Amino acid sequence: MPKLFDLLDISNTNLDWIDVTYSAHVDNELIAQQVIDSLKNVTNGQTKKSRYNREYQTTVEWNTGSQLKSLKVYLKFYEVINQLSELEKLSLSKPQDHLLQRKIKILSNPDLIDWAKKCVRFEARLKHSYLEKHNIPRNLFKFIKYQQDKQNNGINIIKELWQTAFNDILIAVKGAEMNIYDDKRIRTLLNDSYFTITRTGKISYSKANRIYAFYRSLLNDGYQFVKNSMNRMSFYRYENDLLSIGLSKMQLQNLQQQKNNVIPLCRVINIDFSHQRPDWYVEPTSFYDDMKNLEYLKAV
Repeated sequence: MPKLFDLLDISNTNLDWIDVTYSAHVDNELIAQQVIDSLKNVTNGQTKKSRYNREYQTTVEWNTGSQLKSLKVYLKFYEVINQLSELEKLSLSKPQDHLLQRKIKILSNPDLIDWAKKCVRFEARLKHSYLEKHNIPRNLFKFIKYQQDKQNNGINIIKELWQTAFNDILIAVKGAEMNIYDDKRIRTLLNDSYFTITRTGKISYSKANRIYAFYRSLLNDGYQFVKNSMNRMSFYRYENDLLSIGLSKMQLQNLQQQKNNVIPLCRVINIDFSHQRPDWYVEPTSFYDDMKNLEYLKAV
């Protein structure tokens, strides 16, 4: 859009805010939700819990509405699924939109969905007042120079900004604990997954109750004892029901030994800054990296 470009004062482009985000990867979807549930109780220093925390099951926020910064931790899986659902609805009216179909294909990748199930995203939005307070240039080109100078000194500016923004929460998390086997959470997952509507229109949780009773037997009597004491087909059916809500077979086999498995929250939230992408991910080549494409755009 060359005409619009000529009208803009490019040299004075300013940053309004910066979003800096890193992910923690946990063992399964159940633990990911338990991390969110545990963080809803965390607050420290100038980082205050948001009143919206009670309204969103898969997200926890701090400092909502602040002029300096806001923090958010959320489950990536639900963001991916919601985005995929919206794109699929849109594709019904635009079946020939190749870009739209490409996005759907990417988000439908089973490997991506499996990766997202175990991904807990930590996002900080640093607003212009925060940038000014910390002497971070708001002019885009000065910020680029600032970032390059940091990089030349071995500093990752995004990581540095993220650690500073989440410092209060990270300090609080060091003293917090969580039990990765939360009966209440498992009960909720079972009720959400295994309910039926009766002829009178009421919700029945009979199947969820049976599966939960099986889970409690594993917890109290141990995997092998329960397996030896009941019909094998029934055992494997209930086992698969528990696997489908996010528990792993290894967890089920070790429930009795670890039913009081209270561990430091910081051990669960282990952010590996050097491995933020799936092992199978290949960074795509930008359309604009090819000079032939740029020449084509100029001609158009």
